[in-house]
Amino acid sequence: MLLLLYLYRVEDVFNEIDDFAQRLPLAKESTQLGKKTYEVGKKVFFLINREKTAVLVRVTPKKEAIYLAKTGFFKPDFKDNGSAWLGIDLSIRKDLRLLKELVIDSFHSVANKKAREKLYTQYPI
Repeated sequence: MLLLLYLYRVEDVFNEIDDFAQRLPLAKESTQLGKKTYEVGKKVFFLINREKTAVLVRVTPKKEAIYLAKTGFFKPDFKDNGSAWLGIDLSIRKDLRLLKELVIDSFHSVANKKAREKLYTQYPI
């Protein structure tokens, strides 16, 4: 049996996850502190930091603890009203499926009911 693995380049992962975030319902692209962010309503749920080869998502404190114990995840330098944020180093973690799940979870954590309903229509669980 032949197993083929596609090894993503970091730039490919940035582009794919950026396109994915743009397609989420009611998500708006903006810039904060010189970084590309995505928000729903007035709340940021996803941040792209190409200089540090990383993306940031909101997570629950429980998930934060689980992921911080793994390689390729880090605690960002900032706080946002007490929300837990998780950094993902894309030079180490290039799993697009996991990244998309984390972006959806982050979106869900800040979205209003209307946005969540549209999300479930677009991505049924």
